[in-house]
Amino acid sequence: MASDSGIPSLSTTASVTINVERHERNTDSLELGFSLENYYVRVYEELTINTTIRELNVINQATDKNVVCEIIEGNDEGHFAVISTNFKKDCAIVNRNELDRETTSRYNLTVSVKEISKKRAASYAITYVIIDVLDLNDEAPQWVFPDPQPYPSPSTTSGKYFTALSKTADASTFIIQVLAVDRDEGNFGRVQYQKKTESGQSNSFFHIDPTNGMIRNVAEFASSDNNTQRFHIVAYDNPGNGTDKHKTEGEVIINLISDEHRFVLMVDESSDEAYEHRDVILRSLQEETGMIPIIEKIQAKRTQDNGRTTVDTEKTDVWFVLTNVTDYSLVGRDSNVVQTIIESKLKLIEQSMAKKGVFIDGIRGPYDEPNTGMIVMKTYENYSWGPWAALIALACLIILFCIIGIIVLCISWARYQRALKRYHHSERTVMVVPTYEPEYAIAPPSYQKEFETQSLAMYVPEEPIVDLGEVNMTLTTHEGVLSGEATRKDMVIESAPGVVSGHGGRPGDDGTARMTVMNSSTLRSDIDHGDAVNAHVNPIYESNEMTTTKTYYTFTEDHRGEAYESQT
Repeated sequence: MASDSGIPSLSTTASVTINVERHERNTDSLELGFSLENYYVRVYEELTINTTIRELNVINQATDKNVVCEIIEGNDEGHFAVISTNFKKDCAIVNRNELDRETTSRYNLTVSVKEISKKRAASYAITYVIIDVLDLNDEAPQWVFPDPQPYPSPSTTSGKYFTALSKTADASTFIIQVLAVDRDEGNFGRVQYQKKTESGQSNSFFHIDPTNGMIRNVAEFASSDNNTQRFHIVAYDNPGNGTDKHKTEGEVIINLISDEHRFVLMVDESSDEAYEHRDVILRSLQEETGMIPIIEKIQAKRTQDNGRTTVDTEKTDVWFVLTNVTDYSLVGRDSNVVQTIIESKLKLIEQSMAKKGVFIDGIRGPYDEPNTGMIVMKTYENYSWGPWAALIALACLIILFCIIGIIVLCISWARYQRALKRYHHSERTVMVVPTYEPEYAIAPPSYQKEFETQSLAMYVPEEPIVDLGEVNMTLTTHEGVLSGEATRKDMVIESAPGVVSGHGGRPGDDGTARMTVMNSSTLRSDIDHGDAVNAHVNPIYESNEMTTTKTYYTFTEDHRGEAYESQT
């Protein structure tokens, strides 16, 4: 199982499968060696020198000879040695130096043995010794300061945190965060913080978080006459244990800033770039002035003209104060010493920063509070790459897509209207032709097959209806002879065996009438004349198959003629 130290603590588990295999010794070869192939040892750090860490049992020895053991690998730093024991018949590993887990937590040693005998079972001439060094609470917390540490005199500033805060700051303002680390592991390496209470210390204004070391003021400083607040802090490890812990003390020096202490460094670059170069600025000021510079804030450059303040976002004002290394108090801007240092060192400060890519326009004091509104000047570059430019570009894209969408909708609507007009026009001109199912006077014969039928409805233009008069016709079949009456001169008979039907046809060019006879018991005919004719129709050709045959007959003008076969 593995777990962390979070709150709440999280953990996970994993299954480990260990297969143990039997190692068969070669009993035919009896060689000198160790009784085990591997040795695993756990010892605590700060072990006393020359302490026996592990006995190594040697087997298959000659009775008249001694054994010699040697560390052949893993002892590069010389922390261990092998000595002979049991009248030089066995060996043991001892430590020659103190062990430190924070430096090395595990050692892997390879030990060999010499001298050969052939009396007992085979063993190992080389063995491996794994030594794990366990942790003790032997390390004390160490303070961590800025790197590079911006303090010019380590002898007088070591173990001290310097910061500054406006005297008009509100309560619960974040001031500084202190940090200490412990090289021990587990709870031994866990660090907490607290204020050290001593008589005469003015530390009632501040509170330190025990877990993260963040310091805040718990009250305002209007009632304080002391501009330099100093108090000691303690970092301790192994919290929760009353005895086994280590402590490290430090000091925090907080100066209260007034306008008389402030300097403004005018930097010829943007605020973001100046923030990235703040370590360069601190180092250059520290090296040239010999004091401890503390940056209060970084903002866009201000210039004042006739009570009106102008802001230039392309340049930066870095507000800082200087702390004396003797009494750790702030120096005033009007001090003769400071003025002399600034005037004499300004050129060197400019050159030092220019070598590191930071260009300045000088050092001045802060302006008075403006009585009128400020005019913010933005360059084209700042404006074009600012957040407003991004919003304007987004709005333009939205408008463009809206215009495209409106055009597409207009085109689609026009197409829809044209299609709708075409549909209404076709609806007015198309006539639905009713379909008729075939009607049978009698049931169709059982030998006729049923077929799937489909109807096709299609538009047929209207034609003028011509009154052809009344048709009277009688057809009689007997012994294969068909007789009937019709007003048509020409008739076409279409018959199947056993069933005869017919209807009249249109007159031909010669004035004769034609009539087609189909499989139906009802005779329908269109006629051109009103006179009835009598005719005896004799079928010339008949088919005995199940198919339909067509026989054409002609009637004479005197209503009594013989038919002849025209086409089959």
